[in-house]
Amino acid sequence: MGDTFSSFETNFPTRVLQPGVLPNIFIGRQPIFDRYLRVIGYELLYRNRSSDLATFFNGDEATSRVILNTFAEIGLEDVVGRQKAFINLTRNFFLEKYPIPFTPRQLVIEVPETLVLDKEILEHIQEFSQKGYQIALDDVTSLTSIKSLLNVADIIKLDLSLIPPEKIQPLAYRLQFQRAKLLAEKVETREQFDLCMQAGFDYFQGFFLCRPNLVSGRKIPSSRLVLMQLLAKLQNPDVGFDELEYILSEDAILGYKLLRLTNSAYYGIRSEIKSIRQAMTLLGLEKLRSWLSLILLAEKHDKPRELTILAMLRARMSELLAQNAKLAEPESYFLAGLLSALDAIMDTPLEELLESLRLSTSIKEGLIESKGMIGQAIQCVLAYERAEWEKVSFLQLSNDLIRDIYLQSLHWVETMRKALNIMS
Repeated sequence: MGDTFSSFETNFPTRVLQPGVLPNIFIGRQPIFDRYLRVIGYELLYRNRSSDLATFFNGDEATSRVILNTFAEIGLEDVVGRQKAFINLTRNFFLEKYPIPFTPRQLVIEVPETLVLDKEILEHIQEFSQKGYQIALDDVTSLTSIKSLLNVADIIKLDLSLIPPEKIQPLAYRLQFQRAKLLAEKVETREQFDLCMQAGFDYFQGFFLCRPNLVSGRKIPSSRLVLMQLLAKLQNPDVGFDELEYILSEDAILGYKLLRLTNSAYYGIRSEIKSIRQAMTLLGLEKLRSWLSLILLAEKHDKPRELTILAMLRARMSELLAQNAKLAEPESYFLAGLLSALDAIMDTPLEELLESLRLSTSIKEGLIESKGMIGQAIQCVLAYERAEWEKVSFLQLSNDLIRDIYLQSLHWVETMRKALNIMS
């Protein structure tokens, strides 16, 4: 990035959490979509990295307590934005032995399938429902297992990994006579998504959105070719401010978004940026390439905006991993994280898309073959995204720091989402 940009001070804390607040506990989130692929909430995922912590924290119960208290301290909006948080609670939370620091507007309470549904628990779940909390039943596989909660359930989550494919539609049809909405979780493929759409599911959760919907022999539409040509020009190391300024001057919306971005709170610039040339000078050419690529991706209205948010999260987390590991050119990690979602956004294999871009070998090999430091950083980010906690590692960085980097990235994404006017 340019020297001018590197002298700016951001108003982001270098560490979201106090050291030691959550030792060795990973925290993640997974979006939940409606039938129009709009995000209606995020399930918060958390787990001890080390099994030795179970005795110290007294198992999942204490972990839940730490997580909830911490999210109250961080601020839930930094983690889930304006959407609702879906959180699994343990028995003692349902019995109100621990406080729940979130309002019904912020929280959907998930009843885990392992919870023993005795009379006392059922009465307290009923009380939460009467207070206005939405109740979601997790990992449902049959109607009989949830019969005692059908009168309070607002959402019934069917885990596709636990139900044979031929039984999904019959079970969904039976549950549609209940008051609750149906949520399909562990939706991994487009075929599963289509099956659940036909079966009448209301909500969807899983990694199906992160994978491209590839069709053999399909050509890239001309509008996308224009987008790819712009991306290629932005990655050309010989491109100059004059050429970029000309492109931006031809697209009023793109120029407007760049000015909004530069004037956002993230950069902490006290004087207002009033011209495209001024914005480009202040950002520096390297940062400008990455940000214009992001803005262009955000302009693709035929894909759910959550994909752009996902690309932003991957980009920032990759960059912060590189910065904290004191690696050279963290901007390359940012760009690699950004482009890692390009195949899903474009519905085109990543190898084919990257052929159109003049990228460094390290970025291309990191994305396609998971080689080098960039490849390791991307794999760490993807493992965190998928809650594959045992695979979350990067060089010498501690578990605590990687978790904090993820939370910082979420905070940053929410700020950038507002600056770029990206609605999820």
